[in-house]
Amino acid sequence: MKLILKVGEKMKKNIKQLFLSMTFTSLLFCGHFTPAYLEFSANPYLPMSIYVTSAQLDGVDLAAGDEIGIYDGLTCVGTGTVTSTITATIDGMLKIDASANDVGETTTNGFSSGNAITYYIWDASANKRIWDVTASYPNGGDDVFTTQGTAYATLAVSAAQLSVENIIKPNDFQLHSVYPNPFNPITNITYELAENSNVNMIIYDISGKLISSLINEFQPAGFHAISWDASSQPSGIYLLQLNTNKGMETKKITCIK
Repeated sequence: MKLILKVGEKMKKNIKQLFLSMTFTSLLFCGHFTPAYLEFSANPYLPMSIYVTSAQLDGVDLAAGDEIGIYDGLTCVGTGTVTSTITATIDGMLKIDASANDVGETTTNGFSSGNAITYYIWDASANKRIWDVTASYPNGGDDVFTTQGTAYATLAVSAAQLSVENIIKPNDFQLHSVYPNPFNPITNITYELAENSNVNMIIYDISGKLISSLINEFQPAGFHAISWDASSQPSGIYLLQLNTNKGMETKKITCIK
């Protein structure tokens, strides 16, 4: 009996080590975007299949080594690597599986159905992450996250919309996005610093009353993200103000409960 228990314990240990090894291997191959579900499983949960039929950076097709990240707000839910020009592949598409959020786990690990799909690109030649990617769906499918749904997306970052050089290397700082907006009750804020800087991020109500000080510290150059939970605040319009050594930027945000 003791021998059987020991064998059973050893098998459990081996299975656990195999699972951790598979997860670690997945993390090694996921490149510059790490899907949150890999913390719990090697496979996406009730995935949505997103087929990228074309992806261009300033009018030029993405090349081998470039990557596409699929995000729900600040959560990476899927990623794919370009092995050749997407339109030149056999199927003319790059398939990316995005994981739904498994509420059985301890933290957010995937998308919520109905939320907007956000795309990021890793430009291997410039060794930089690029956002503000425009997506269209000329071949149909869902344009929001849908559990076990399908989308056929065409991606582009156009110089007519936004300078690629400014996206990759801003001259001073950029308050990129507040998502979702309107929100209830949490919104995600992303910004980038071109150089090390003192950073002060404050929330005011529409009358100018200070509501919250989110950040007041020295931060390194690079991409940064933070969330604001307005659970204790009433519905209304708020002003988000970002102050750095290079200047100040303000955005209107709306909480709807």
